[in-house]
Amino acid sequence: MKHSILDKLVNKHRSTPNILGQLRTRLWLESILRDNKITRMQLQKMYSGDSESSHIILKWFKGDFTATSNSVDKMEKIIQGSSFIYKFPLFDLLEDKRLTEKRLKEIVQPYINANNALSQWDFPYTQNGDPNGALAPPAFRSDTEALFYRGDIYGFIGILYHVRLAEFRKETDLHLHYISEAYRAFPGLCRYRHFRRRWEELLQALISIHSRVTISRFLIMPNKKLIKEQIFAKEHITYRLFRARDPKSFRFTEPEKPFIVAEFDYKSLV
Repeated sequence: MKHSILDKLVNKHRSTPNILGQLRTRLWLESILRDNKITRMQLQKMYSGDSESSHIILKWFKGDFTATSNSVDKMEKIIQGSSFIYKFPLFDLLEDKRLTEKRLKEIVQPYINANNALSQWDFPYTQNGDPNGALAPPAFRSDTEALFYRGDIYGFIGILYHVRLAEFRKETDLHLHYISEAYRAFPGLCRYRHFRRRWEELLQALISIHSRVTISRFLIMPNKKLIKEQIFAKEHITYRLFRARDPKSFRFTEPEKPFIVAEFDYKSLV
C-alpha cells in the first residue's frame, strides 16, 4: 500500500506537558467517579470536607489546573485505591521530553523484581490485574510478543519502556521495532475500562513521543481507523493460543497490524 507518509508526518504532533497532565488528571478523576459510583459534586464534598469549596474538582476537569502528587495522596486517604490511575507509569513514559536510562528504570521499578534471575516483568498474573480477568502469560523484559499477548495496560507499558529506551540510546532499528509493537499493543491498552473513552488523546500522546525519532516517524504511522476498530470490537484476541486457526494452513490467525509501513517508489528517484 503506497501512501504519502512523509507528507502526513512531516508536521510533528506534539503533546505539551500540560496537555498530558490534563489528560492524566481527567482519567484519574473519571476512574474515581466510575469505580465509586459518585458524582462530581459528591467527590468535591468528600475532598473539601467542612472547608469552603474551591471547586477544585471542576477546575481539574476543565483543565484550569492539573492535579499534583500531594492532591492525589490526599484523595487516596479519603478513597483508598483512588491513586492507581494517576500513579500508573503510563503517563511518565509518555512525557514528551528526553528520558534517561536511569529515569526510565525508576519509572518501571515497581514492576521489576531484583530477585527474579530470569529477568521477567513482575506484572499481575491476570489481564489488567483484574482478580476475575483472564490469565496473562509471563514475559521476559524484551519479549514484545509475550507483552502483546497480555493485551492489557501492563503489556503496553512494558513495550513503551523499550520504545523510550531505544530513543535514549539512539538505536533507530530497535526503535522502529518497538514503536511498531507499541501501536500493535495500543488497542489492548485502550480496551481497559478507564482508557477507552479517551483513546484518541492517548494515541496523540503516543504519536508525540514517536515523532521524537525522525527516521522512525517517517517510516511508520498508526492506522487510526483500524486502531479504533480493534478498541471497540466485541473481541480482540491477542493471546495466540486463544485465536482461531486458518482452515487451510491450520496456523493460528494473526490480528491485523494497526500501523502502516512507508513504501517508496525507488524508480522515481532514478
